[in-house]
Amino acid sequence: MRVEKCTECCLYWLENVVVGFWNVVRMIKAEGMVKTGSGEFKMNGKPYEPSMKTGLIIFFLIHYGMFTVVHGVFVFALFGPAYVTPTIVLAGIIPLFFSHFESYRVNFIGKGEYKNVSAPELFIQPYKRIVVLHVTIIFGGILARIFGAPIFA
Repeated sequence: MRVEKCTECCLYWLENVVVGFWNVVRMIKAEGMVKTGSGEFKMNGKPYEPSMKTGLIIFFLIHYGMFTVVHGVFVFALFGPAYVTPTIVLAGIIPLFFSHFESYRVNFIGKGEYKNVSAPELFIQPYKRIVVLHVTIIFGGILARIFGAPIFA
């Protein structure tokens, strides 16, 4: 049971890496206008304009990338290399990568989703996953340390 739980946490983290990659690809292709509603998306205090897309993507790469790297450090520190092997990484990341590629190809491009979504909307989407992993690492890690069993995480 211990190895399976460690593998699941590692795979969830790996999927965050894949999601981040494909999110950048989607942001590059996105052509939709920013939807008005509860608030206006701003960059550096200015309302978002399509000319700001490159800066938004760079910021996403840095910000999301930092979260992903730090979470990866915690995943590997909590579970150790004995449970997160290169075989697990490759066996997990390759199917995840192609699964997300297929979604990109069929839905985002094929069904024209890129025409109706803006880069700022895509910017925000992956952070739900980051919150889940963040909470899991913090509370699961605390419980794992207290009880000496990574299954809590």
